[in-house]
Amino acid sequence: LDLSHNLIQWLLDPTVFTDLTGLSSLSLNRNTIELIHRNCFDKLVSLKCLNLSENNLKILNNQLFRNLINLTEINLSRNSLSNSSFLSVDYLFRNTIHLVKLDLSFNKFTKLESLMFKSLNKLFTLNLASNQIEFIEKEAFKGLASLKELNLSSNQLSNESIEDASVFYDLNQLKYLYLSHNKLKSLSFLKGHAHQLVYLVVNDNEIESVESKICN
Repeated sequence: LDLSHNLIQWLLDPTVFTDLTGLSSLSLNRNTIELIHRNCFDKLVSLKCLNLSENNLKILNNQLFRNLINLTEINLSRNSLSNSSFLSVDYLFRNTIHLVKLDLSFNKFTKLESLMFKSLNKLFTLNLASNQIEFIEKEAFKGLASLKELNLSSNQLSNESIEDASVFYDLNQLKYLYLSHNKLKSLSFLKGHAHQLVYLVVNDNEIESVESKICN
């Protein structure tokens, strides 16, 4: 169902999608959605792809995605979501056990909190580009055992932003890491676990030299 490029501002009727139990894809991008009723998606038990990008979302009810047990991909990019928009990313997606792609780019997150994604153990791709992230807590990526692609480009990250060098230790499957357009001065935080990467992008930072044995 494609409802993109319309003028939808609110989804306040909890029964609006009640009869669409077999729906596999729902596109609501490029509207002006500000608020969604907590039960709006409850009957979409077959939904696999949900696109809510390019709206005016500032807050999401913590129960909004509770019944989307077959969801594999969700796009929430280009909204106004922040760390205070919901209880936690982990709680918001606690029942979407098959989620493999999450796009939160072009929002207003300022930090990545400890255990923020702990329930998303099947996630392959996480896009956090173009936020305002200034700080990454030590266990921010704990639980992301399947993650292969992480995009943190165009944020406010510096070496001081990363609480502990072990922040990437849990990302044993990570292959693609994007850190361009930040404020990094060195790649020291990657020592010991950069060997698994096949693609590392760090252009447009403040790096003056590359440490030896960065991949050891």
